Amino acid sequence: MVKKIFRSNILTAMIVLLTCLIIILGILQEVFTAQLEKQLKMEASFVAAAVEKEGIGYFEKLTKDNDRVSLISADGTVLADTQADINELENHADREEIKEAAESGTGHSVRYSATMTEKTVYYAQKLENGDIIRVDTRSNEYLDRV
Repeated sequence: MVKKIFRSNILTAMIVLLTCLIIILGILQEVFTAQLEKQLKMEASFVAAAVEKEGIGYFEKLTKDNDRVSLISADGTVLADTQADINELENHADREEIKEAAESGTGHSVRYSATMTEKTVYYAQKLENGDIIRVDTRSNEYLDRV
């Protein structure tokens, strides 16, 4: 009888521990994603200001060590990209963050990137001329910097 009660208590404790762990990980994921989006928003506003001032030539100053930055025309054509060959990139007009930015001025999404082969967080901001600056970072890359 004592063994049965002991097993029940252990099982209950394990279930409670596992449930708490799942809840904590869910909360941490939300906090992590919100912090990452905040950082990307700030970076996008800096890049947008620089591109509006200096033009597409500003991309030559950006390094591949930074987050990936793309300049996308209003029709979805990639005009510049810091980490990929623009000739090999498809039209981005159907991307969630690009659609949102074109409609409301800003947009964001989290999805798997086929180009970067990792889960990626995107933030896009519309420029005065209708082009869109998109900044993205891979989740693992962000964790390495923290």
